[in-house]
Amino acid sequence: MDEFAYKLIKKMFDFSNYGVAFNIMSTKVNYKESHLYYHDPLQMFSYCLSEITRYIRVEHSYPAYEYTIYLYKQ
Repeated sequence: MDEFAYKLIKKMFDFSNYGVAFNIMSTKVNYKESHLYYHDPLQMFSYCLSEITRYIRVEHSYPAYEYTIYLYKQ
């Protein structure tokens, strides 16, 4: 699933004019459901920074066990 997510995010960014935002369940939780996809925020940030753009914003401050990453062209 990680490989699929990375390819999808890269393709969305390539097709965008200004950037993209996406939301993922965080691994920083106190339980997990087997049918949901969770991804470590630090790993996702690292991937986006090294493979897509240096213009990134991560929002992990709301009460839900998820986070949003914003990737900008500039």
